[in-house]
Amino acid sequence: ETGEELRSFNHRGSNAVVYGTEKYLFTWALTGGNCVYKVWSLASGECLRKFPAPNMFKASMFVRGDMFFGTSPDDQESVCQWDLSSGALLGSFEGHDDEINAIYATKKRILTGAQDGTAKEWCLESKKCTRTFRDHLSSFLAPLIVIADKMYNASDEEN
Repeated sequence: ETGEELRSFNHRGSNAVVYGTEKYLFTWALTGGNCVYKVWSLASGECLRKFPAPNMFKASMFVRGDMFFGTSPDDQESVCQWDLSSGALLGSFEGHDDEINAIYATKKRILTGAQDGTAKEWCLESKKCTRTFRDHLSSFLAPLIVIADKMYNASDEEN
């Protein structure tokens, strides 16, 4: 509220992506070498964990409870799921034909939007695609959100 800097989080690179929860800050930045997602403690400023991340122009990420979702380090057209506590890779969601732009998760499913013009709904347990939604435009350009079991996304349409 004072505008005073309280803490800095050092994740050097460009095209940074930042996501936060009550306790943690999640960062990704494009670097010349090995890219990583970093999990930071908001209380201490300490980097608590690193996950492999894609070395590409951008990445998407989302956190639900103790699960971290991020663009796969191996394939920008898929999403990986990690356990925040253990750091274990829990699986991946593969099936888009272009890079992922958006990730959103509920307790039982994950939604992904990609530049291939589709949003996909996945079962968290089986990691299988349960539905594909086609965009009325050419691509999903903005984040997805679910409110009262309805999915919303934004596009670059003027209306």
